[in-house]
Amino acid sequence: AQEPSPAAPPAVEVWCSNPAARVIYAALEPGTPASSEALTKAWKGPKGLRARLRTVKTGEELPLGGARRLQFTAAPTPRWPDTVATFDPQSGILFTSKLFSAHVATKTTGADEDATDVGLGFDEFGGDWRYFFDCMLAPMARPAARALTTLAPYVGDDPDASSGGAERPKSVAPGLTRLLLKFAEPFAGDKVHVPKPAKMSAIAPLHGPVVRSARNELVREYRVWVDAQVRSADDFSVAVIYASAYGNTSAMAQAIARGITKAGVAVEMLNCELSTNEEIEALIEKTDGFCIGAPTLGGHMPTPVSNALGVIVKESTREFPAGVFGSFGWSGEAVDLMEARLKDGGFDFAFSPIRCKFKPTQETLQICEESGTDLAQSVKKIRRKKQSEKTKQVSAGSSFGQSDTTAAVGRIVGSLCAVTAKKDDAQSAMLASWVSQASFNPPALTVAVAKERAVESFLLKGSNFNLNVLQAGNEKDTMKALLKPFKPGENRFGDMEVEISERNGCAIVTEALSYLECEVTERMECGDHWVVLATVREGKLLKEEGLTAIHHRKTGTSY
Repeated sequence: AQEPSPAAPPAVEVWCSNPAARVIYAALEPGTPASSEALTKAWKGPKGLRARLRTVKTGEELPLGGARRLQFTAAPTPRWPDTVATFDPQSGILFTSKLFSAHVATKTTGADEDATDVGLGFDEFGGDWRYFFDCMLAPMARPAARALTTLAPYVGDDPDASSGGAERPKSVAPGLTRLLLKFAEPFAGDKVHVPKPAKMSAIAPLHGPVVRSARNELVREYRVWVDAQVRSADDFSVAVIYASAYGNTSAMAQAIARGITKAGVAVEMLNCELSTNEEIEALIEKTDGFCIGAPTLGGHMPTPVSNALGVIVKESTREFPAGVFGSFGWSGEAVDLMEARLKDGGFDFAFSPIRCKFKPTQETLQICEESGTDLAQSVKKIRRKKQSEKTKQVSAGSSFGQSDTTAAVGRIVGSLCAVTAKKDDAQSAMLASWVSQASFNPPALTVAVAKERAVESFLLKGSNFNLNVLQAGNEKDTMKALLKPFKPGENRFGDMEVEISERNGCAIVTEALSYLECEVTERMECGDHWVVLATVREGKLLKEEGLTAIHHRKTGTSY
């Protein structure tokens, strides 16, 4: 007798947020509307395997067997609308996706604490956490603030205290992958009785270390950073509106936003594919200046971008500047169409249109960042013209109350130097006078860099740069070359005579008195500047005779 056919195995369920389910569905069923019923349908794959999407909402749980389960909390942002944070009550681990991430690698030797911050904490990773926040989350501070609020049941100020001082679980494997694999272990029903901690014991983001020892401090700092950005946005901000087909235009938008925030201006980012005309109108009414970006699809801009432009042309004031950008695969008409429509509408532009073919390179992203800074500076300049003298001083961040004090601070002198740096295929440079030796052994120095300087993002922890000490009487050409206004992406060296170091790839000013090849070891935030501490790796005296060029000032409120 013929054996009966085996029953079809149950469909594998993919648990995700509704935005993520729609993206997956669109890839599997292009051109088909993603209804609620359609999203639950099972697809047949190779060898008859089936899969089904399961959309989750805040508060829902996934039982894993026995007493173990996962709890879900939606934490969307404009760039990552599909984000869902996952909490494992048994281990106390909170998986936060992009929140609390850092772009650093962790060890994978198998030791229990290799993938965590234990023994390192904020001293080691604080700068990396801050830089990730500044680049990725500061431009979307309001959604980030909402995400922190939704995660409040887990990220309290003192998780250990609220959980009764319970000892951290010791059975958790290091590394995010191994942590996830741990969830797949079978459990023996009623034999498993694990007390549920009231708060988290660790934060496991997508990038960087699993945060254990510094989790409380990191959460508190996130709140401080987010609050500062929201307060800044309440004062005034610039809108970055975009749509992105493959993530390339989104990356450009993020770099532009980073440039805006570097200049001390808040950003309101909006993905117009996920927004209504009413939301776009509300954003335009409360922001000073904007830029808009789009990919080119079939020789046109996407419909949501066209609709957004209609709202902008109708509602936006012509007083503040604008900008356009976009990526493309073949022709790139969208950028030209956006530019023409805004020009016809009477808008001025803070930067030239930015076009990128396929994926943006580091050089392109640097152009985007510098363009964002130009846009922010244009907005600040217009606002300053409208303010009183007292308001000007406050907005400039001046903490001086008396002219005698400013004159006294201005008598601090510094050596004139040219800082040159390289990141991937991009080069940058600036004139520096706030330079000082910091250590004899190892030889080290500090350089103060204004936050809005283009070179600032080249001087992160672990980065290399050259400090070219200028010679008195021979410094004017270098000063002239570095002090002139630069367009985004323009060659910073101009007519300067430079050579490229074989050791670190950074430029050497051949007319300098000496040069030092340095590596950034620490960064400290100091008001409107970053103070960079660097170890000197190599150095050379280029001219035996000569004195260092010195910069004298009359006031302490400017260079």
